[in-house]
Amino acid sequence: MSVEIKYDEWDEMICPTCKDGRLYFNHDHVAIEVESWVCTECPAEFHVDIEINRDWDNVREVKNNVSINN
Repeated sequence: MSVEIKYDEWDEMICPTCKDGRLYFNHDHVAIEVESWVCTECPAEFHVDIEINRDWDNVREVKNNVSINN
């Protein structure tokens, strides 16, 4: 189910349940694939799916300090 999120004059997310509180980040789940956001005024909690985009155009090699013995 999709929920419409509105913002106040400070660009903070307004709780769609109570319309008074602001949503703030609580924690993430499942290796950062879902975030939990909670309301400051009511017990509402929302899960937000996270999309990770890999920027392969800026890939760079880093020094590997682990030696592999064959």
